[in-house]
Amino acid sequence: MTEQAGSEPPVRHLHADAMQTLMDLLPPEDRGRLSLVDKAQYDFVATQPRKSPAGEVQQLREGTAGLPYRTLYTQKTLDNALQAAQPLHFAPGAGPAAEVLVLRHEAVGGEVHLYGGFDQQPLLRMEGGRCRVEADATIVDLLGGVAHVSGGTIVNKRSQSHSEVQDGWIENMYAGSAGLNGTSWCSTVHGGHVWVCDDAVVGAVTDGTVALGERSRLVHARGGHVEAGGTSLITEVSGGIVHLQSESRIQMVIGGTVRAYEGSTVDEATGGVIHAEDGATVTAYRGATVHLHGTQVNLTDHGATVIQET
Repeated sequence: MTEQAGSEPPVRHLHADAMQTLMDLLPPEDRGRLSLVDKAQYDFVATQPRKSPAGEVQQLREGTAGLPYRTLYTQKTLDNALQAAQPLHFAPGAGPAAEVLVLRHEAVGGEVHLYGGFDQQPLLRMEGGRCRVEADATIVDLLGGVAHVSGGTIVNKRSQSHSEVQDGWIENMYAGSAGLNGTSWCSTVHGGHVWVCDDAVVGAVTDGTVALGERSRLVHARGGHVEAGGTSLITEVSGGIVHLQSESRIQMVIGGTVRAYEGSTVDEATGGVIHAEDGATVTAYRGATVHLHGTQVNLTDHGATVIQET
């Protein structure tokens, strides 16, 4: 009696060399899935040299114990996957067959989860829909839709939407709004509105609005508007308008306009204009102009221009 066709995986009977060839044609995560088809496949992988296509799966299984995403190579495959009822978790693929992938619209299954994958390919554009940027994943240009970051990176945020960033990166902020949380980082704010919390850092602001809270930090204020609260720290101000609240602090002012309120501190000012309220602490040198709003400003004057306001 002949065995019914398809009763067991046909790959079970492949010669070892043929199996290695097959493995070499598959993306690493698909090799991992193939190795878990049955015990025979699992045992075959376990006996292969670590540097062989099949043997590489040993480290993959030990490191991930089953991957949460699939690798997509063509725009058609991505568009079709967005029609599935289950949530889409994917990574862009690389290689000769890979196309430039664009996330254009909402997924039927809800928020899409983007991963970097083994190829570490970025998603070059997002124009619509909702996406969660996981660790090691990257969106190069966020033009539309809503993207939140969980350890990943948005290179250029140009959409008008709001993005929450947890322990991730925004390289360039141009529009919309973002909340930086945990150990997140934004390299440059060119526009839009950014709330900075926890231990998050902004490298520079040239335009737009940045609100610093808790232990957050801004390295360089070159323009725009900055509201600093909590115990936040600004390394240098050379332009723009900065309001210092509570226990916030500026290390150096060389330009721009600073309004220092009660409890705030300006360590050193060699330029710019400072409006100091009662209870603020300011150390100013020649080249800086300090307006005193009240009689209880803690001013250390080293040749600055000091104006007592009525």
